[in-house]
Amino acid sequence: MYQLTCICGKTMEVVGDALGRAVLCENCKRTIVPLLAQPAEPAGLMAAPSANVAAPAAAADNTKACPICGERIAAAARKCRWCGEYLDTPAANATQSSAASAPLAGFSAETVFSLHTSQWDNFWRYLICFCMATLGAAGFFIEALHRYQWTIILTVLAACALAVFIIYVHSRRVETHISAMRIEKQSGILSKKIDWVSMPSVVDLELRQGLLQRILGVGTIVIRSNDTATPEMVLYQLPQARKVFRYLQEQVSLINQRRLSKP
Repeated sequence: MYQLTCICGKTMEVVGDALGRAVLCENCKRTIVPLLAQPAEPAGLMAAPSANVAAPAAAADNTKACPICGERIAAAARKCRWCGEYLDTPAANATQSSAASAPLAGFSAETVFSLHTSQWDNFWRYLICFCMATLGAAGFFIEALHRYQWTIILTVLAACALAVFIIYVHSRRVETHISAMRIEKQSGILSKKIDWVSMPSVVDLELRQGLLQRILGVGTIVIRSNDTATPEMVLYQLPQARKVFRYLQEQVSLINQRRLSKP
């Protein structure tokens, strides 16, 4: 039997054949793929450890958890062979004490992309508001409406300004944060809903771009994973879409290479 720790902090025991395969966490119901695990201690040793047995066990454990990704690495390592982060940086030292209870602690500081829905998606909405404001200004040139021209123009401008503000805020309510091991999507204005997918669980990526979107540099990225909670995540109309898509491809390929090279 082997012990592994989920990113939610739940410790589970699995058989050796489960290493490298998808395992369902009993606590958060996420699908994880254990690449490294440590042998589980027998129940007798955990219930009543003796001084003669505890000392060799402690001496034999020459590994530690990476403060960035939570994987087991050599205790003397200065760089994690899984996530590639250097462990002697101030950010890593600050999170090392909480690594055991939160394996992904500190990843928010390592965010590579923080994006919102592109405002180009609202181009036609903004254009309609501009046309309405132009029609309202035409009241100055209609003799029959000369008495009410200021009332008309101010009402139309206020309505257009309110519409533009609502459109802008609605597009800003969706945030996307991408790091080396995690893709997170936050939606909502007053209340927040957070969906996320771990990079090792991604099985397929798709970039959707039309001709105009390619010219403007925006696009929609569809992420499919073996995560039972979030099997598909759609990142709608992101700026720098091709750059983000290539980064995701590189990270997923790197993780797959590590899995294949694992003895």
